[in-house]
Amino acid sequence: MQTAYSPSVNSNPIPPGTVSAIAVVDLARQLRAVDPAIAGVWPELANWVERMDAGHDLAELLNLRFPEHWLQQLWHGAAKTIPDDLGLRIGQSVSPQAQGLLASWVSHCDTLGEALTLYIERIALLNARDGWTLTPKGRDLYVQSRLGADRGYPQQARERSLVALLAWGRYLTDDSLAPLAVYWTHAKPAHEEALTEFFRCPQHFEQSANALVLPDTALQRPLKQANAYVKKLMARHISDVRFHTHQPLTSQIQSLLRQDLKRFSQVEAVCDRLHVSRATLYRKLRDERQVYSRLLDEERQRQAALLHARSAADIAERLGYHDISSYYKARKRWRGQGAAMAQAGSGPETAGEDG
Repeated sequence: MQTAYSPSVNSNPIPPGTVSAIAVVDLARQLRAVDPAIAGVWPELANWVERMDAGHDLAELLNLRFPEHWLQQLWHGAAKTIPDDLGLRIGQSVSPQAQGLLASWVSHCDTLGEALTLYIERIALLNARDGWTLTPKGRDLYVQSRLGADRGYPQQARERSLVALLAWGRYLTDDSLAPLAVYWTHAKPAHEEALTEFFRCPQHFEQSANALVLPDTALQRPLKQANAYVKKLMARHISDVRFHTHQPLTSQIQSLLRQDLKRFSQVEAVCDRLHVSRATLYRKLRDERQVYSRLLDEERQRQAALLHARSAADIAERLGYHDISSYYKARKRWRGQGAAMAQAGSGPETAGEDG
């Protein structure tokens, strides 16, 4: 079960708190197919989904990482509106065109056992929190998922994780692959029969872990795409990858405001630093459902709370106000809005406002 060629990727560390960008786009694509409204609130992801559906080249996504909370927000948004069998429904769909670095590497292993071991060893390429453990018990092998509710994922995500693992195993070997049993931490769902039909084995609910039980003979199954040369090339490529974290414009502006609020309270200074025109800045923020004036006001309110012991004149200057009366007006408005102001906004008002 040891991988034949697996150089360390530690020389090119994966940014913490990130996941494979192509995995996020593929999930958004699958969710949109079930409920078009899901991906509709994610303009950037919707664009990638359209490119994926159209069969366009997605090579630039392979080295790109998205924040993990994007993945979690997609799941929780879907869990509110889509039935509990969502994980089963989308997990069965294997999308070769959406293969990331790890799936491409794994698919060229010699056997299912080698592929499974490599997948678990390098899961950080996909999502470090989607951890797995292999535990031999007699002639059986317990494949346990650590993607639990304590990690910020709903039941549908946990079901999809096990379903997708088996679906890919069948895709890489043959359709006869079936576990001996499946264990779930959640209570018996209404779609229990559908789960049994897919896994072709007994389902056990309210257990201590989410896991598949495979016969050890399954690990010897050869992979249909096995190619030692391509596998070695993939390993070398991944060892040289320089991962890049996508940072939305909103996050970049928030970072600038926290660095120097007085300076970057002027939108011209932000545009100069980010090398964009004011029109481009507003347009990109609008795509992210945000406006500069709101980001500035939120940061001013946050820092004002930290500076409360200082004089009003000092606070006004540090927050980038031209005069103290503007600060007093803002403070009165913040008090009226309450502490939850930053979470209460539902969408941008106007793109031309610059605070």
